[in-house]
Amino acid sequence: MIGTGHTEEFQDNQHEKYLLNSEIKGILEKFGYNSTRIANNKNYSLLERDIPYLCADRIDYAIREFPLQIAKKCFAGFTVFGKKIVFRNKKSAKLFAVNFLKRQADHWGGYEAASRYVLFAQALKLALDDKLLVFSDFMKNEDFVITKLELSKNIKIKLILNTLRNKDLSSLPKTAKRYHKKFRYVDPEFIKKNKLIRLSTVDKQFKQLIEQAKEDNREGIRVPII
Repeated sequence: MIGTGHTEEFQDNQHEKYLLNSEIKGILEKFGYNSTRIANNKNYSLLERDIPYLCADRIDYAIREFPLQIAKKCFAGFTVFGKKIVFRNKKSAKLFAVNFLKRQADHWGGYEAASRYVLFAQALKLALDDKLLVFSDFMKNEDFVITKLELSKNIKIKLILNTLRNKDLSSLPKTAKRYHKKFRYVDPEFIKKNKLIRLSTVDKQFKQLIEQAKEDNREGIRVPII
């Protein structure tokens, strides 16, 4: 709805503002924590890092979606070296990185995810145009926004919401325009002889997988017509 599907950066840019204007600020300060420091992700080198590095955020949503046995093997391979999250060996680094790319293609950047992002964004824009929603509503929770949308008498909004209730959107007619989701990947470092080595520099097959995945993402996705 804001910016482009390539970046999806709005929520990250609002993180500090949201935290410091919510009840979280008071809770932190009640227990003696500096809320301004905590709100700044740059103070936590393991929490957020630019692609293609590993970070706690990327590990969190990946491990939750990996098959259980693969997740366990990857989790056992993590360690911290030089204030960075890395892998103990090449084998575990590649297992994680390849499965991360698979989740990007099948889910995070796939047809269903892109379609649902685009359709829901359309519904939100219509609700803003109709004055059913105001921008400050997005600082409240999801139930608040959804309840307002469901009260809409706008036929297009109702149609979009009904469509999104379907588990599979693949049978719907597609747009000519192609849309894009943020391209997520990791090219992790692993330890060898007490030095850090980036996976793509020693594994040509993985490097080729990244390039192919980037190309697939650049091609974009034709989403449903509503």
